[in-house]
Amino acid sequence: MATISKDAQQRSAAAAVKAERALDKVAAMQEYEAEQLALRANTARLRALRLAKEVGNTPDTGNTPDTETKQPAKKKAVRRVSIPGRISGKPPALT
Repeated sequence: MATISKDAQQRSAAAAVKAERALDKVAAMQEYEAEQLALRANTARLRALRLAKEVGNTPDTGNTPDTETKQPAKKKAVRRVSIPGRISGKPPALT
């Protein structure tokens, strides 16, 4: 008789675990969908800002780009590399 009640307890425990997993699944899907909705909203906002910026930078004269408003390209910084043997700052003596 004790084995029958153990089986019933195990089945009810398994059913409870299954129900809890189903609730977790629903909650996880809702969280995922909310994150995706927020991502799409942010992407749309950024796209609108970019398009507004592009529209604001176009010249009124047509499709020709305005060369005066463009900034010249910046030069890359030169990286200095230390050379062993030149710690004092003087060039090495020629022999």
